[in-house]
Amino acid sequence: MPLYSILRWLAFLECAFLVSSAVFSSNEESALDSYINNLIGCKDIPGLGLAVVKDDDVFTKGYGLADKEKQIKATSSTVFCVGSVTKSMTAMLLARLISSGKYRLRWTTKIKDVLGPDYTFIDDCITDSVTLEDILSHRTGLGSADILLQAGIPEYVTREQMMNLHPFGPSGSICASADDMTKWLKLITSKGKISEGAERIISEYVFNGQFNIKSVLNTMWANAYSLTQPQFPVAFDSLGYGYGWFVSYYRGHRVLHHSGSLYGYSCKITYLPDRGSAFVFFTNGPGETKFDETISPVFYYMLDLMLGYPSWLNETTACSYPAPWRNYRSKRSSQDIMLVSGKELEDMDMHTGMYSHPLYGNVTITIINNTLHISYGLLLTGKLIPTSSSFQLQLFQPLRDVFLSILNVSFQNLSIQNKYQNIEFLSLFEKYTFQGLIMMVMSAVPI
Repeated sequence: MPLYSILRWLAFLECAFLVSSAVFSSNEESALDSYINNLIGCKDIPGLGLAVVKDDDVFTKGYGLADKEKQIKATSSTVFCVGSVTKSMTAMLLARLISSGKYRLRWTTKIKDVLGPDYTFIDDCITDSVTLEDILSHRTGLGSADILLQAGIPEYVTREQMMNLHPFGPSGSICASADDMTKWLKLITSKGKISEGAERIISEYVFNGQFNIKSVLNTMWANAYSLTQPQFPVAFDSLGYGYGWFVSYYRGHRVLHHSGSLYGYSCKITYLPDRGSAFVFFTNGPGETKFDETISPVFYYMLDLMLGYPSWLNETTACSYPAPWRNYRSKRSSQDIMLVSGKELEDMDMHTGMYSHPLYGNVTITIINNTLHISYGLLLTGKLIPTSSSFQLQLFQPLRDVFLSILNVSFQNLSIQNKYQNIEFLSLFEKYTFQGLIMMVMSAVPI
C-alpha cells in the first residue's frame, strides 16, 4: 500500500467514531470511579486513562494525575504510551495489506519473499521457512532483546548518531490518549470497518485470522496469565497466542487481550468478540508495585463489568491483589534476604569478572564495599542482593524507576580456576545467559 494511502486511511480513522454516549449506568460509573480512584491511591499509580467501546457507545475518562510534579490532572485526552499493544496494530496493518490483494500477501507469506536476500538468520533453514504468521505469533525461536535497549547497548552508539538514522521518520512506537484509542477500539469491534454501514477495509476472514491460536503457551506463560479454581473465586484460562493477541477464556467467554509496558507506562487492551465490546486502559509511573499487581485488578474488574457479573474484587482485595489468593510472585520475603545478607559470602571473588554474550555484549561484576556490583552497557548498574538460592538485582538510577521487571541473577558452573563460568539473568518471561571470558578463551584453544 502506498504511503499516502496509509496516511489517508489513518486520517479517515481519526475522524470516525467520535460519538460518545452512556456505556455504563450512573451506579456502575460511580462504582467504577470509586474502585479506580482507590486502586491508584493504594498502588501508588499517579494516573490512569480508560477507554471503552460497547456496541456503538463510547466511554472515556482520566483518573489521578498526568503530571505528579506539576499536579496536572489526567483526562481522557492525556497521552500514555502503549508498549507492546502495538503488536496487534502491526497485525491489523498487515491484515489491511492482505485484504487489499495488491501484493499477493498471505499470513503464510515467507519473510524472505518480502525482504529479499538481505534478510537472513544464522540458520538457512529458518531463513527459508519463517513466515509473517511466525513473526506475529512469536514462534521463530528468537529471544527478546529488550535488555539491550534498557541497558544502552551498544555503548559506542551515541544519541547524535542515532538521530541521523531517518531523523524525520516515525519513532516506531505509539503513545495515545483514551480519546484516540476509542477509534482503534471501534475498528476492532466493527471487525474491520471504518464507519457504520461502510464497506470493510479488512475482509472478515482475514480479520478473524488474527485471533486464531498459532502458539501454545508454555507452563510459565500460562500460569502467569491464568487464574485457577479453587485458589481463586473464578477461572481465567490462557490457551495460546495469535497475531499480537493472547487468547483466553473467562467465565465461559472468549477474551482477546494484550498488555504493554514502556519506561513508566503500562497498558492493557481487551476485546470481547461475542459481546462486540472492547476496552483499553493505561497507567503512568511504576510506583512501588509490579505490573501484574497493578494491571490485573483493573483488568478483572472491567471484565466483570463488561460481561454483567458482580465483581469478585472489591476495594480492599484490589489493593492486596494477588493476596489473599496468591502470594506475590516477584517478591522474596525480607526474612529470606536478611538471613543470607547477614552472613558473609564465601569467596566473593569467584563471582567477579567479565561475562560475555555474542549479541548482548559484556557484563562486569565487581566488589564494592563487600557487595557485588554489576555494570552493563551505558545505563544498567546496580548491586546484587543475596537470597537463599541466587541474587536479586537492585538497580541504580536511571533505570530503577522505569525497569518494571524483577531480575534474579544466578552464577553457574564453577571452574577449576575457582571462577564461575556463566551468569544468568532471569525475569518472569526472559532468560539471558552470559559466558565468562576466561572460559571463552579456553574453548578457543585447540586441543
